[in-house]
Amino acid sequence: MGSEKRSSLLEGVPEKDIPALLALQREKDIAEARTDFNTFAELVCKHDETGEPIRQAPIHRAWTKACDQFPRLLIWAHRFAGKTVQLSVLRTVWELGRDSTLRFIILSATQDLAIAIVNAIAHYIAQDETVREIFPDLRPDKAGNWSNTKLDIMGRRDTRNPSVRATGVGTALRGSRGDRLVIDDILTAENTATAEQRRKVTSWLRSEAFGCLSKRARVLIVGNAMHPDDTLHELAKLKGWKWLRFPILTPSGESTWPAEWPKSRIEEQRRDMGLEFAKNMMCRARSDEDARFKQDWIDEALKKGANLTLIDSLEEVPEGCTVWTGVDLGVSKKKKSDKTAFFTFLEDEHGNRRILNIQAGKFTGPAIVAKLIELHLAFHSIIAVENNAAQDFILQFAKDTSNVPVLPHTTSGRKRDPIFGVEGLAIELSNGKWIFPSKGGHIAPQLNEFIVELLYYVPKTHTGDRLMACYFARELARRLLGVRAEPSQVQVTIVGADADQLAAQDATEPGVLERLFTPNDTPTDTVEDLAQRAVERIRAKIAALQETHVVP
Repeated sequence: MGSEKRSSLLEGVPEKDIPALLALQREKDIAEARTDFNTFAELVCKHDETGEPIRQAPIHRAWTKACDQFPRLLIWAHRFAGKTVQLSVLRTVWELGRDSTLRFIILSATQDLAIAIVNAIAHYIAQDETVREIFPDLRPDKAGNWSNTKLDIMGRRDTRNPSVRATGVGTALRGSRGDRLVIDDILTAENTATAEQRRKVTSWLRSEAFGCLSKRARVLIVGNAMHPDDTLHELAKLKGWKWLRFPILTPSGESTWPAEWPKSRIEEQRRDMGLEFAKNMMCRARSDEDARFKQDWIDEALKKGANLTLIDSLEEVPEGCTVWTGVDLGVSKKKKSDKTAFFTFLEDEHGNRRILNIQAGKFTGPAIVAKLIELHLAFHSIIAVENNAAQDFILQFAKDTSNVPVLPHTTSGRKRDPIFGVEGLAIELSNGKWIFPSKGGHIAPQLNEFIVELLYYVPKTHTGDRLMACYFARELARRLLGVRAEPSQVQVTIVGADADQLAAQDATEPGVLERLFTPNDTPTDTVEDLAQRAVERIRAKIAALQETHVVP
């Protein structure tokens, strides 16, 4: 019984009645554990470091519900989520306690790994007092097997096949029968490295392991994502299979197991694992041979930046260089996340691009505009802002706070263009045109997140916020190549669908320029006249903001 449940149960109870009440509650819990796996797990499972009972987290309860519901179940879960203890060990013990005639096959990448699981199962059955209290008839069969690879329990019917069998990938299983096939981490870097190796694992599993299944068989697979075309991903495509993915973080950024994985520990793990965090903790498979952005290209960019770090400001822009800032606004109704990303890089006269600063977070409307001005003042950058139904949003707050001029810039429809779209960044990266700061081998967290977004970029799926901000800045740099911003001039360009619509109209058409500039400007003015007056307004506003310390 957990401490919270115990405290609640005993609240207001006279001390003399506590022993009897605890005994009654224990009896109730034991009875419930025979039919409810979550209760069983909380009574039996202890933390391997503290020895305290483990309370079932929402992630574990979701596993239990899925196991009860689906006869063919595949679960991807992050490392150290407790999947082996919960699903391969404890659930096997619980099901054998309920039905002693079941025949389990425990399958792992190697037989040694499967043996470790079977040894844990054997311990709970033969030595755990709580298990004995819950299932008094669950005992080893002294006349049968009780070894590292085979376990027989009392009440079994099949004398040819053990109650529990440990086996590894590639082992001959012909002639064996099983009612439960538990597949735990059968994939490794070695057996998923090539298409042929992946094919061999899938072929063996479907012919040998699945060929052992009885009519009442259920299959449970637990593991981590290794490759988009690995065995688990192939099985997930089959009819009749249910697959679920459990990363360490929810889409909103919350921990899926707060008691064991608070955010501080997650961030520590992220730092320690680096680029491997996405695969090991977020369950994201990746194939370098099929990826748009190759690991070798990123490694080269990091090597080029071995003596550099991300910075917070730039005193002056070096001669012949320009600084660009792209902004991906987190205000679209279609987005799951409300983060806004700011990506700033410096481009030299040879087209080399050094990342200076990356920021991402949740910002209010005025804070976004203030951040735009702050970044310009810090880096003297030209700014490109996403326009995904956000032009009016920016115009409103820019007018209230800074009078930042908003000029249309057409990029929509080119996002997936292999030359001009997001993938055009891959060409530049492969040509060694990007520099990623990594002094002392340290990759800043925001840069690490950007690299992960590159590595896991897939066309026609959501593009990462930082990558989109980079794309906006890079696209603006490509279109305005040769244009240099004056140190005190803030230039903001809107990119996206609304910009396309504006760009398709005649720039001198009455009404169009009125949307972009103030009521004092007239459609008869030239774009140059309007832009010059807008620059003068923003210079004055920035000076006023600096004097009043509104903008750092």
